[in-house]
Amino acid sequence: MKSDDLVPHAAEKRSSGDASARNPRELDAKRAVIAHIRHELRTPINGIIGYSEMLLEDAAAEGWDTITEDLTRVLSAGQELLSLVNELLGARELAEQTDLDVAELGRSIRHALITPISAVTGYSELLMEDAEDTAFAGIIPDLRRIHSAGKKLAALIDDIVSFSMTAEIAPDSGVSAGVSVVLDTVSMIRALAENRTGADRVECGSLLIVDDNETNRDLLARRLERCGHQVAAASNGRRALEMLREQPFDLLLLDVMMPEMNGFEVLQHLKHDPELRHIPVIMISALDEMDSVVRCIEAGAEDYLPKPFNPVLLHARIGAGLAKKRLHDIEREYAKRLQTQWESAKRLEDNLRKVVRYSLQKPPEEMLAESLRILIALSEAQMGAILEEDGPNLRFLCASVPDLIGAVVPWESVAGETFTRNVITYAPARDELRHYGPAGESHTNQVKCLLSVPIPRVISARRTQASAGSAGVLQLLFARNALAQFDLAQGPLRLGMDLSGRHDSEDRLLQELFMVLPMISLGMEIQKLRQTSYQAIHELKNKLIAAQSWTNCLKEDLEAVAAEALGDEDVMEDIKLVEEAVTSGYNLAVGYLQFTKIYNPHFEVCRINTVLKEVATDIKAFADNVGGPGSVSVVVDPGQALPKRQLDPAQLKMAFFNIGKNAVEALIEHGTESPTITLLSQLRDDRIVVTIADNGKGMPKAVAENLFVPFTTQKTGGTGLGLTITKKIVDMHGGKISCESDSTGTRFQILL
Repeated sequence: MKSDDLVPHAAEKRSSGDASARNPRELDAKRAVIAHIRHELRTPINGIIGYSEMLLEDAAAEGWDTITEDLTRVLSAGQELLSLVNELLGARELAEQTDLDVAELGRSIRHALITPISAVTGYSELLMEDAEDTAFAGIIPDLRRIHSAGKKLAALIDDIVSFSMTAEIAPDSGVSAGVSVVLDTVSMIRALAENRTGADRVECGSLLIVDDNETNRDLLARRLERCGHQVAAASNGRRALEMLREQPFDLLLLDVMMPEMNGFEVLQHLKHDPELRHIPVIMISALDEMDSVVRCIEAGAEDYLPKPFNPVLLHARIGAGLAKKRLHDIEREYAKRLQTQWESAKRLEDNLRKVVRYSLQKPPEEMLAESLRILIALSEAQMGAILEEDGPNLRFLCASVPDLIGAVVPWESVAGETFTRNVITYAPARDELRHYGPAGESHTNQVKCLLSVPIPRVISARRTQASAGSAGVLQLLFARNALAQFDLAQGPLRLGMDLSGRHDSEDRLLQELFMVLPMISLGMEIQKLRQTSYQAIHELKNKLIAAQSWTNCLKEDLEAVAAEALGDEDVMEDIKLVEEAVTSGYNLAVGYLQFTKIYNPHFEVCRINTVLKEVATDIKAFADNVGGPGSVSVVVDPGQALPKRQLDPAQLKMAFFNIGKNAVEALIEHGTESPTITLLSQLRDDRIVVTIADNGKGMPKAVAENLFVPFTTQKTGGTGLGLTITKKIVDMHGGKISCESDSTGTRFQILL
């Protein structure tokens, strides 16, 4: 560094009216004082150079290679100090100055000498620490002399910065009274620090040093590494920002004065980055940079460290910064956990609503499939399945892999153990996959863990939950360890079904599973009841068909062996009642089978007018069959430009036909003049409105109010299910149905 860079030129500082230039005696006095300062500065510098040269000679003679490099650095720093003092405060340079600003000169000297002084004190401290309990412990006294000389030099420079003409400099010590107080205080703090217990020590962290001076970086890094910190360094602000984005750091030590991008600019970048703004920043500064330090602290820096570094102060301020960072990390982690738990609860609530909605609006098969899909999404599983008991095996009732549905799993499996023992099983997936057939083999490399959960029965029959038995098994297969709190290295893990005492966040998956399991159990029960009742009614229908056939056979046998019995009114009345009962039972069975079909709708995009035209044809055919050709007129009045909608055409035809069939029977039974049934469609407030009307004499109010209640029909031979089925179909379409009846006829209105 050149003196021209540090000391203002006389031409820049001097003007024709300068007071100093007009006062030669004052200028001579300043020169005399600065000459004295030059002499005082050279004294500790000469000590640094002399002792380091002697130590290097001893190191070479004794073969102490491990300390040679650092001793060389101390000597180089001392020689640099001497060169700078001679250059800045040389007699010839001062003689050329006609305008001397001592305070400005002091600041320039401090800026030039601070780095080599830091090298002297820092490396001498490191050497003293290394020398303890080693073969070269005898050099410690000389190292202390070097270290003391560096400290004295730093104190003298501080005196120059605060220099005034009345300042008193002790010629024998070179240290002012004010500086002595500061050194005494620092020495006392050091003594206290050396007596601290291990419990007082600061926890270690990952630190980044940003300084353009290599010596400063090396000294500070080595000092911090000895304290147990992980340390990285950057030579400029831009590289520091890159490193901060590449890896996490707990604290940043940032030099104020740097070329290209100074510390204040780096700090501004950090505080405007959401990912980096929370890293504590400690500024590194010289005493004459305090204005910049204040700006940095106002901009968000945590603290500052003056050069040269005091080890106790360095330790304390880094400790405070790391403690604040740890507290902030804990706060962020807690907030993150709360956010995660809230999102999980919200997601679970939304999915439970979907399951409930499906349970109310969809057939059990779809509800089970949706429940399984939700559980796979919640748990981030690779695949899943629901199994039920099927005689000698367990059968796949529902699965995310369609090929599995209907396949069977033996009882000698994880699923079989889960079902029979009624326990949650968490195990490696490889053993279970062999029961999955080709579908399992295709996922062998994708899944690692299996969670097998018993599905509780809806009715426990006075048994406790633990012994209530299983209705089926839910299995989820994962590509990772979904329950990280459990180690499967020792084999399968088994848990009881009672999780009431478990509230750990790690059990979130199990808790969410238990929220959905009742819906799965209910869906399985409904499906089983529906299948059982369907089979029973279907079998009953077959029996009634057989009864009709045997009744006819009985009449034929009576005619052959006892023809006179057929002439008996009582016998014929009994046979008639049997035939009517059998026919009524048959119609009821057929109606119930129709009723079960509405729980399995097949929606497609279609036009309502197409449905009305087809059902009108069916109603006309029925009327012609019952009352004779042309007995009832059927008129269709389709609305224009009706939009296509998602409908189930087959079910709507059934619903509309039930209304038209009842109308045909009523019109013929009551002998209505010019009997007519009208089917009308129109658009009202973006809703499709279908009207089915007849011109009969109407029906009593009591009858009209109970039309959609099952088994309340007053029609001879009726089942009481036709209009109940109609209403259910309209409900499945999200619509409404209503009826008005008076002396001019009956009108059904369906809103879709």
